[in-house]
Amino acid sequence: MYLGWIVFPTPGAYLFYYDNFPASTGLLAPATTLTGAILLMLLAASAWWSRHRLPLYALGVMWFLLAHVITSSYLPLELVFEHRNYFAVLGVLLAVFALADLGLRRLPSRSLRTILGFVLIAGLAGLGMLRSATWGSSLHLAMELAQNNPGSPRASTNLADNYLLMATSGQDTLFLQMAEKEYERAAAIPGASPIPEQGLVILSARRGMPAKPEWWDGIITKLETQPIGPQEMSVVTSLLDLRNQDMPIDDTRLADAYIVLARRMTLPPTQYFAFGLHALVKLGDTRLASQFFELAVDHSGGAPGLAGELAAHLRSEGYPDAASAMDAYALRQTAITAGTPEGERKK
Repeated sequence: MYLGWIVFPTPGAYLFYYDNFPASTGLLAPATTLTGAILLMLLAASAWWSRHRLPLYALGVMWFLLAHVITSSYLPLELVFEHRNYFAVLGVLLAVFALADLGLRRLPSRSLRTILGFVLIAGLAGLGMLRSATWGSSLHLAMELAQNNPGSPRASTNLADNYLLMATSGQDTLFLQMAEKEYERAAAIPGASPIPEQGLVILSARRGMPAKPEWWDGIITKLETQPIGPQEMSVVTSLLDLRNQDMPIDDTRLADAYIVLARRMTLPPTQYFAFGLHALVKLGDTRLASQFFELAVDHSGGAPGLAGELAAHLRSEGYPDAASAMDAYALRQTAITAGTPEGERKK
């Protein structure tokens, strides 16, 4: 596919979002895995065979293959990104130039060679102009990417984000309706992250309306059942940041989300503290807040004095009891870690 993008650069071949790209599970699953492997081995063999006869071609082929050796290996990266092909383009151009030069030298007419070269340059320029026109408008680009790849949650979410940006106010405008519809479509695509539901929650807050329960259910279900990582963490933490900026977001459902997140992945101590502060300030839940403050202490071992700084922040916010409890817990944990008799008794 990477090779085809360079040799046949048709605009419709570039999807930009490849989060729904199917992974191969065997040489015949799908069968194109085997045919692709044979093609690449034949190219490598032809480069070795022609290294003395046609060195520029050999250089180009090996340049292309080596440019992809890391990102197309066993490393657990996302499968496809267009920018991984940029450096490899030069290798293919060298190989194609070497073959074209070999073939064009056999043409009897120099003018015919000139015409063919002009047609090639004009064709590539025309394709470039079409691509540039599409990329010149973020909305047009988002619409094209979603249309060309309807199974991509990222393409659909990006289109919804653009609709949301086009809305001039928080009222029930056409763009807001279109954004809600597209977010809901993105959320329903198999394998979609909680980001579309996050967009729906933010959209409803901008409109001054409560989020639908199924949107929060979608966020929490995906946090509980799907692979967890930085993307999922960003969904929850960004909603918390917006809530701290007084955006009307359901505090109880937000707490449900960050409880699941904290259970499934290790977070920085300051993030546990931020969750605890929300539970204390917005929910008045001292028990839940205390649990997160203790998690912040437990994960601050590599940052001496951090627990004291967090407790000082609690005091400055007007929560001396919570600060004292955090100081006491930090002292007990320090004693236990040091293995002192006092620490063992407190343990």
